[in-house]
Amino acid sequence: MRSIFVILLTLWPLVSQAKESLNADGQPLSSADWLSWILSMVVVLIAIGICAWLAKKTRFNAFGNGQMKVIANLTLGTRERVIVVQVGQTQYLLGVTNQHIELIDKLAEPLQGDSQAPSFAKQLNRILKGNGR
Repeated sequence: MRSIFVILLTLWPLVSQAKESLNADGQPLSSADWLSWILSMVVVLIAIGICAWLAKKTRFNAFGNGQMKVIANLTLGTRERVIVVQVGQTQYLLGVTNQHIELIDKLAEPLQGDSQAPSFAKQLNRILKGNGR
């Protein structure tokens, strides 16, 4: 909200010169025209912010080209977890925190990704069918 206020204050000199500006018909721009323009810009900036937030939350990226995937994930605390990552045919056990990623071990015997836990879609379908647990 504070940044929107700063943007509006930055654009205020443009609004104050509205009497000198002309629209396509050669008529001076009214305050309503300027207000409409400013509100449109605010909507666009909010849409950009929402898109950036969604991109951050979905963690969509094309890195690894399918060569890397998370096999298992165990949350230990609010910001700590242990994950098993497969790179090619090799699997690694990693400790992950907000500040650090630590290689714990290279797994000698690979884990099977599908047998570890049912997917979210399968769990949701089971709950919706009434088989709860």
